Amino acid sequence: MTLDSEASPGVFQFRESEIRVSESASPVVIVIENIGNTTQSAILRVSTAGGTATTNQDYVGLSNQQVTFTSGDGVKEVSTPIIDDDEVEGNESFVVHLELQDPSNPSATLGPKSNVTIIIVDNDQPPGPGVFQFRVSEIGVSESASPVVIVIENIGNTAQSAILRVSTAGGTATTNQDFVGLSNQQVTFTSGDGVKEVSTPIIDDDEVEGNESFVVHLELQDPSNPSATLGPKSNVTIIIVDNDHPPGPGVFQFRVSEIGVSESASPVVIVIENIGNTAQSAILRVSTAGGTATTDQDYVGLSNQQVTFTSGDGVKEVSTPIIDDDEVEGNESFVVHLELQDPSNPSATLGPKSNVTIIIVDNDQPPGPGVFQFRVSEVRVSESASPVVIVIENIGNTAQSATLRVSTADGTATAGQDYIGISNQQVNFTSGDGVKEVSTPIIDDDEVEGNETFVVHLELQDPSNPSATLGPKSNVTIIIVDNDQSPGKCEILHLLFFYRFIYRIIT
Repeated sequence: MTLDSEASPGVFQFRESEIRVSESASPVVIVIENIGNTTQSAILRVSTAGGTATTNQDYVGLSNQQVTFTSGDGVKEVSTPIIDDDEVEGNESFVVHLELQDPSNPSATLGPKSNVTIIIVDNDQPPGPGVFQFRVSEIGVSESASPVVIVIENIGNTAQSAILRVSTAGGTATTNQDFVGLSNQQVTFTSGDGVKEVSTPIIDDDEVEGNESFVVHLELQDPSNPSATLGPKSNVTIIIVDNDHPPGPGVFQFRVSEIGVSESASPVVIVIENIGNTAQSAILRVSTAGGTATTDQDYVGLSNQQVTFTSGDGVKEVSTPIIDDDEVEGNESFVVHLELQDPSNPSATLGPKSNVTIIIVDNDQPPGPGVFQFRVSEVRVSESASPVVIVIENIGNTAQSATLRVSTADGTATAGQDYIGISNQQVNFTSGDGVKEVSTPIIDDDEVEGNETFVVHLELQDPSNPSATLGPKSNVTIIIVDNDQSPGKCEILHLLFFYRFIYRIIT
């Protein structure tokens, strides 16, 4: 049997969905790749748009720049200069968009990464500390994709220096069986550094054990250093996606069912994962629909965008730009829908999270304070599901800024035995921020102790600040669901029947 290579199209996309570049590191280079049939040719167009950065003030824009792929080409590059000014303006972003010159060309299609967000890291800093944290609070990695790379960033004053320590702990994965642990690994940020990376190997075994996790923890070597502090993402959970599966289908779904995103934070990145048999392949389609937000006015819609999972793939991403307008319209939402290209495929099925609601947090606010609170007043978490992630949101005027403090207090759970406590952890909301996260590890012990609770408390660092107030949900109760069970009801009934049987024999 021969394969007709011309039957399959070239699939063109950016290599990454986000690039961070210092304001002084010009130009930014953007890689386009053909992840499909490289014998196909296509002409692409590249343009810049949107975001908080301004064309010709912060960067030099692109308008329909032509990029030609001929047969055999796998990679091309485009670049655009970054303008280094002297203004203290914070990090800014713009979006680079990829499109086909001829969308009707059957030999070419776009991949899921047709937009890339360029984040310009401001190098003009006011006096203040460096704020160090992990870039994300969760990373999914296949058991066979070693090592896992973890990004640490300084989101504060990059003129400051600091020495950090990175360690691994907790979770359902076991050190030296599932991953190689870290113990106080030193990471040094010097003046001007915005990003550093650490990595740890994942151990690929042959056991069918399901997905497992561990936590990577960040701390300051010198907590008394006034020029450095930790940001809210001081813990990142690594989810090891098991690649040893019994016969069964791949189960494809979105990672979460709801994402809150500021109107100015474009694009929104949506994670799709295979929580079933990762040896299976499938082609998925992603579309947007419904809600109170309007396509091409509030966001750029998706229509049957193809996402391909091949054997071993555990996670994919799609993104769609958010349009930042000047209207005071309140928060709006739209739905992203996932479906199988071939529903009759026996090796693939959809999981329960086949829809994700995107909430666009309006950043055009009438005069008024920011109103800060937890998203929910109660979170239930299994003792083995570490860490617990807690969402804080501004349900008021998102143009306002505030510094919050988060602390924990024991209920029936005890800090250091059942969970890792938090003491006055700083969370910064800047203008435009709608949502932040904090997390704290849960300690999985072997004691049968029943469900236990502790409380997470939110307060303003400066209660006299007229531009910030607390909402009604300033406390959230964390319920740790015990996974160490005493003999169940069924065992007790068996004992009762046994004693009744013995009694009848005796009498």
